[in-house]
Amino acid sequence: LTFGMRNVEGNYVTGLTHATQVNGTAILTGDTFRASFTSGRIGPLIVRAGSALIPNLHEHGTVGEFNVHVDGAMPDVMTLIDMKPLNYPTRFGIDSKTTNGQASTDLVFKVPMLANLPVDDVGIQVKAQVNEFAVSLGKMRLGGGNVSFDIDNDHLHQVGQINLADSRFTVDWTEDFKTPDQVTSRLTVKGMMTEAVRTTLNINLPRIFRGTVPVSADLTGHRGSLMHADVTADLTPASLSVPIVNLEKTPGQPASGRFGINFGAGNVVQEETIRISGPVLNLNGTADFNRNGDLTVLNLPSVRMGPLNDLSFQLARG
Repeated sequence: LTFGMRNVEGNYVTGLTHATQVNGTAILTGDTFRASFTSGRIGPLIVRAGSALIPNLHEHGTVGEFNVHVDGAMPDVMTLIDMKPLNYPTRFGIDSKTTNGQASTDLVFKVPMLANLPVDDVGIQVKAQVNEFAVSLGKMRLGGGNVSFDIDNDHLHQVGQINLADSRFTVDWTEDFKTPDQVTSRLTVKGMMTEAVRTTLNINLPRIFRGTVPVSADLTGHRGSLMHADVTADLTPASLSVPIVNLEKTPGQPASGRFGINFGAGNVVQEETIRISGPVLNLNGTADFNRNGDLTVLNLPSVRMGPLNDLSFQLARG
C-alpha cells in the first residue's frame, strides 16, 4: 500500500515538540512500514528531510528508526533538546536562551514500538553543525565560533573553535552523562592567553605576568563546572616579575611553564601550583586566590635566577 502524506502531525519521542506540517510519501508492505519526508516543522525549526522505518511489524516491541534533518536558530535547537525527558543543556549548566548561532542538525531516534516506553529505552543521537556559536557559562561569554556537536544517550562531544575575550581557542569537550565518577566533563583547550582572556577568567596577576603566550590546557569538571586544569605555556614572549625582590624575565628570554589550577564556585581560580623553568628563571611555588580570583598568598619556596640569586619567600596580602 503506497500513499502520500500532507500536513501530517506526528509524535516521535513523548514529551518533545511534535513534528507538524509533514509532507512526504509512505509504503506499507506485509511486514514493514517506510516513509520519506520532504518537508515539515518541529516548532520553529524547519524540517528539510527525514525518514521512518518500522521493520518486522509482527514482532512485539519491534524497533522503529526515525531520522530527520532540521535547520534553525541554536536557541530553538537547545530548547527542543532541553525538554523532558532529554534535558541535555540542563545537564551541563547551559541556559538555552543564552546561546546563539545557526544550526544544521540531524536527529535519529530508535524507538521500540511499545506503550509507556521509558525514555532510557529510546536510542537518541543528535549531530549538529553550528555557525557563529555563542554561549554563556556563568559570567563568562564564549562566542563567534564554528563547532560541531555529537550527542547520544551516554555522552556529548563538542569540537571546534570559540572566541573568549580577544582570543580564539580550539576546544574539544566530552561530557559523560552516565558515569558514576565525580568527573563528568573533560576538555582540551589550545590558544593564545592574552591580558583580556586572563581578566575574563579572573586570573588577576598584572604585576607578575604580562604579555600574550600560547597555552594548552587539559581541564576536568562536573556537569560543565570546572574542577581542575593542567596548563602548559610557552612563556618566552612574556614578562615575568618576581615580587618584592625586583627580579624579572624579559620578553624573548626562553621559559616554559606548567600550572595546576583548582577552581571554585563560578569557575573562579582558587588555588594554583606553579613551575617555571628556563635558562634565566626557575621557580616552584603555589598561589591562593579569593572568591573573586584576586591573589591572596604567593608561596615560592624555590626561586633561582642567574648564577647568584637563589631564594624563597611567601607573599601574603592582607
